[in-house]
Amino acid sequence: MSTPSLLHIFRAGTYQAMAGQSITLTPADLAATAAAYDPARHEAPLVVGHPVGNGPAWGWVSGLSADGADLSATPRDVAAEFAEAVRARRYAKVSASFWPPTHPANPAPGVWSLRHVGFLGAAVPAVLGLAPVSLADDAEGLVTIEADPLDFSSPADTPATDPEPTMPDPAAASAADPTADFAAREAALTALQTDLTAREAAIAEREAAAAAQAEALRRTEIASFVGALVAEGRLLPIEQAPLVALLATAPAEPAADFAAPADTGEPTPRAAAEWLRAWLQTLPVRVSYGEFAAPDGHDPEVARIEAAARTMAGLPPLESK
Repeated sequence: MSTPSLLHIFRAGTYQAMAGQSITLTPADLAATAAAYDPARHEAPLVVGHPVGNGPAWGWVSGLSADGADLSATPRDVAAEFAEAVRARRYAKVSASFWPPTHPANPAPGVWSLRHVGFLGAAVPAVLGLAPVSLADDAEGLVTIEADPLDFSSPADTPATDPEPTMPDPAAASAADPTADFAAREAALTALQTDLTAREAAIAEREAAAAAQAEALRRTEIASFVGALVAEGRLLPIEQAPLVALLATAPAEPAADFAAPADTGEPTPRAAAEWLRAWLQTLPVRVSYGEFAAPDGHDPEVARIEAAARTMAGLPPLESK
């Protein structure tokens, strides 16, 4: 039985992602990524570059493995024409794209999840020094394309006898019935398309459920963050609900695509929600909820001002003694 070759897709370290953010992934992060990877929830595709829509897929990642600081992917169902392009070194480098742990679409919230593996041509990956791209290695370590476009095993693992053909032999079919080969191929293609459509629908349904779960966790975290600022007195209670709604509608943290960004000379971009959170934490304490000793006697003017201040802050009035 053939053993699929591995793609060395990432190495632990600190990098600048395509969106400009500086991100550190440790060996422990990569181990968690590999352990949490589940093709049933999201099967990462092999793509060209870093497409926003995550496609088209030229193959799929069936599993991930972490070895210290290195993360490797096991490819499967690789299209024959794409394998030929890799063999010709038109795509000689790889660049991984991950969902951050708190991203709404992350299929495994809490860890860095592999979104896709991008094959690069002239673009420079942010992670340098990865092993050369190889979908199957022969004795000399070169890329080898097997007769079966979906089988990327090495020649040493190929059985001595020819496997049973999956499609009718053209010469034999033509001799018996000129239309038999065409009909068989069309039927096989129709069955394949039906299977792919069903699989894509199932993946979309699982991704939608995972996104809903991640969004619920994100909103809970936002409410906790704003609530802490109110408890510290930096925000007034009457400001709590509008700020929770504002942060919830702000764009989520962008996916981290590890390819070197173009040198435009512009400042490093920063997500709006990240900037707003940092600014809110710099606000001075505006309300103190501690107890104060009451002055001797009763001053109606002081009581009126205090009642007005509590109303503006959204606090209930003090009970009269």
